[in-house]
Amino acid sequence: MKRFTKAEQLFLHLFRRALWADVPTTPEAEAPMADEATWLRVVDVAVEQTCQGLLADALSQMPADRRPSKPIYFSMVNMTAEAEDRNRNMNHCLHGLFPMLERQGIPAWLLKGQGLARCYPQPLHRMSGDIDVFIPKAEAFDRAVELFAKHLPGDGLEEGHERTFHVDDIAIELHSLIVTDLNGRLRRNFPAWCQQQLAKPPVMWDDVVLPPASFNAIFVFVHLARHYVGGGIGLRQVADWMRFLYVHRVGGDSPLDVAELERDIEHLGIKRLWQVFATLAVDYLGCPAEVMPLYDPRHHRDAAMVLRCIFDEGNFGHHDEAMRHRPNGFLSGKAFSFLVQVRRMVHKFQLFPRETLFCFPILIRDGMGRIVGRKA
Repeated sequence: MKRFTKAEQLFLHLFRRALWADVPTTPEAEAPMADEATWLRVVDVAVEQTCQGLLADALSQMPADRRPSKPIYFSMVNMTAEAEDRNRNMNHCLHGLFPMLERQGIPAWLLKGQGLARCYPQPLHRMSGDIDVFIPKAEAFDRAVELFAKHLPGDGLEEGHERTFHVDDIAIELHSLIVTDLNGRLRRNFPAWCQQQLAKPPVMWDDVVLPPASFNAIFVFVHLARHYVGGGIGLRQVADWMRFLYVHRVGGDSPLDVAELERDIEHLGIKRLWQVFATLAVDYLGCPAEVMPLYDPRHHRDAAMVLRCIFDEGNFGHHDEAMRHRPNGFLSGKAFSFLVQVRRMVHKFQLFPRETLFCFPILIRDGMGRIVGRKA
């Protein structure tokens, strides 16, 4: 396994400092001095991991003589200001969207995104993505699609359980199904478990409806694990999961039932995955051990391998160094991307053989679908 570079180690130091700014722990030593080239690479890592806001927060806490040069520092400040504006726009959109759905009698829950941003020390500094709305009742989902299609532009793709619409530069994804293509046990058991969870009272963020905390604790992890095995993730996705568990820790304002959570992890067949990522969270990313169910330091080396993979691939695998050599031709480009993805999955097979074997046929199916449909 490749060693972590000086820039990656410095990034991790700053990531931990910002992510756990509100946690009463022993402070880390000052960040080591770095030259301009190292700082430029730290910024690149933050962008690849979609953690620009966290990096800016950490830099703002540093003594001026230890910060990078003013052009680098103020570039991060500008990125964070843009993130604040986007988050405010998305929050404004949400607080119009959910009352409208309620008036139309369409039961819906907000997944991930802005709901998880509330768990951060600086919610507006989480780098935002899309708005994901879960509408589990088929009839209500169809009505929502019809309603949105009348007033908003869509992406032109019609899939049975997912449709995307746009409000200016904000993508709103409507989902009628949560995909759990990770292992057979999860696929079998998740639908019934999901129904039980969503029968519980929701969590209200003013007029926005969030799923119960016991659902989110599992769903947020399953989502990041699926993307890790099947494509690639950024550390922001891991940060979402850790911060959610921290906010809902035992002794907090709305604690999770840890015994129930551990039973659910076992029931859904994700214990091995959870344990490795739990060790990554505690040993490398600064999560307090008492917050993380099923933390087991025996997985320390496996967690390092996962972190190495996350750094090498970047968010959704888009920053894999190998992809810089992708041919321009449609078919040759697809073939090259497929081989890169196979190489990634061979590496992940060492850690999670069951999940990798389960996801491989899905990779082939989806790849063939893109070729037939000539999708990017």
